Amino acid sequence: CLDCVTKLRGNYEQQAFVRKVFGILTAQTLFTVFICGIVFAWKDLEDWLQHNIWFYYVCLAITISLIIVLVCFRKPARKVPINYILLFTFTFFQSLMLATFSSFYNAESIFLAAVMTLTLFFTMTVIALFTSRKPHTLAMMMYVCCMLSIVSIFFLIFFTSRYVIIVVMAVMLVV
Repeated sequence: CLDCVTKLRGNYEQQAFVRKVFGILTAQTLFTVFICGIVFAWKDLEDWLQHNIWFYYVCLAITISLIIVLVCFRKPARKVPINYILLFTFTFFQSLMLATFSSFYNAESIFLAAVMTLTLFFTMTVIALFTSRKPHTLAMMMYVCCMLSIVSIFFLIFFTSRYVIIVVMAVMLVV
């Protein structure tokens, strides 16, 4: 399947790397969905998370610590069993943070956010695989999209109708 991408045609080492990265991202996403699903299904756990916000901050501190370890120390980030353990630990605590945060919202809002994230992820993947533009051009396009998103967020502060939110979400996805 990756042979149809011009940049990857015949480069099986790079194709294996792309499959590995997407496999890891898929596993992280499925694990996060699983943790959030447990919280939504277990009402007592959802209530506990909402009443014990300190748990969120503990997970945040651990997540930031793991990011510092992965970014600042190359050896553990590149050594095979340790980097997977660190990545799983990061995913675990990040999932708990997201589950705590999402326990304050209804399932419809979380579903819309998940669809938007999936769409953004898919779009960025297609752009990265099939574009011939230089990276700095893509960075400028992303900067413009981020600025438009920020303006849309400020627009949502003053207009909180459900239909306005859906329209702004659609506009942000198109942008």
